[in-house]
Amino acid sequence: MKIVHPKAEIISSKESIMEQLRICEAAGRTCYQSQDKINKNSYVKFLRGIVKSGHLSVIEHLSISARLICSRSCSHQIVRHRLCQFSQASQRYVNMSNPEIILPHNPLSEGTYYLTHVGWKNKETNEVIVDVNTSNIISCIKQNFELYQTLIQDGLKKEDARCLLPNACATEIVMTCNFREWMHVFKERADNKHAQEEIRELFTGFKNKLVELVPEIGEILQYEKD
Repeated sequence: MKIVHPKAEIISSKESIMEQLRICEAAGRTCYQSQDKINKNSYVKFLRGIVKSGHLSVIEHLSISARLICSRSCSHQIVRHRLCQFSQASQRYVNMSNPEIILPHNPLSEGTYYLTHVGWKNKETNEVIVDVNTSNIISCIKQNFELYQTLIQDGLKKEDARCLLPNACATEIVMTCNFREWMHVFKERADNKHAQEEIRELFTGFKNKLVELVPEIGEILQYEKD
């Protein structure tokens, strides 16, 4: 059993995103019949204005795909965004005998510690804090996986043995949606302080990677209405 952390990866290429941003401009200018104002760099200023005015249907012409690694419990929250498309790793067909798991954040760590099999380790001093609750969670998860493996070896189908698998199991999802919906996801899952810590880490990381890959996205997001 391996403990991992949530992470996000951009599947869409920078070239694809840039091309689609220009398509968004062309679509938006169709509404105002101002196509004659299109030039090489006009899309950024135009789309900033579109977002600021709330004319968000225009940015639905931009579609971005992500590969997400998160816990099953986190994935149940993600798939509630019904305007997105999802493809998720199957526990019915994939053998989970060598699992990766994602555990809840330690509320006492304040971001300074990361989780290992021996406890919470300080990133700078390597000091280890033994967390009783975390130890109990890991012990329980190990027992479930051991029983899962036994049932598989005894001939039970994976699709039936999976009833023992915990929500801490890491899962992989490919998620695709238009940029308007991504803005909603960022607002609810990354910028919302009430969102669960794991999902905030996941989508804050993805948002930062997206802005780093395509800085124009960051410029456009700055003009989003509250």
